[in-house]
Amino acid sequence: MRLSRKGATNGIPIWLLAVTIGLVIFRVALWAGHSQQVSLKFVNWRPYTELKTIAKAQDKPLLLYFVGDGSPKTQMMEDIVFSNRMVAACILNDFYPIIVPGANQFEGEQRRVIRKLYKKYMVVQVPSLVVTSQAGTEVSHTNGFKPSAQTYQFLKTVKEGPRLKEIEESDKIPKSAVDSENQRGDSENRHGDYENRHGDSESRHSDSEIRHGNSENRHGDDSEIDHAAAKSLFGF
Repeated sequence: MRLSRKGATNGIPIWLLAVTIGLVIFRVALWAGHSQQVSLKFVNWRPYTELKTIAKAQDKPLLLYFVGDGSPKTQMMEDIVFSNRMVAACILNDFYPIIVPGANQFEGEQRRVIRKLYKKYMVVQVPSLVVTSQAGTEVSHTNGFKPSAQTYQFLKTVKEGPRLKEIEESDKIPKSAVDSENQRGDSENRHGDYENRHGDSESRHSDSEIRHGNSENRHGDDSEIDHAAAKSLFGF
């Protein structure tokens, strides 16, 4: 059988067949690469300097990623955990991600601010993840490296749990209302002190009897006073 002028025996050009096969191989390789790993940049971590500006304008909780000054475990988080498709998608969809570097890389005001963040959220081990409300109130956090499955479960539990909603509602209460409530409590305490200072003669007489009571009564009174003081310290 003679070949056609297009160079194929069935009417399909050989060059077109080769191009088609090449494209298929390229698409398969590309899909395989993305299915196994997502670049850290895909998470699109924002700088900590946005905490006072863009972050507060979001309708998502904040995810602070404390990386310190670099460590093998931090590199593992980048290469393994944040390359996981489920973890990356969860962060992108449910959180506003912010990265917080180590303070030793900076000087002056930047170092002070970063150290304040580490102290505020009590980060003693890196890498660590801290979830906060938009106002910066901590909801939950992790310490140290956590595998992909554990990190994913942590993020989903925090996002869907009741604590985040409770904190967000609490953050909405104006500070002036809280201050007013505290001032009202102080006023009531001062009123109680006034009444105590101006007790009637019967109370003074009762105090006299207590002071001259037997040792068993004194022991009982002291015990009750101690327990009352302990309760007041804890605000019960």
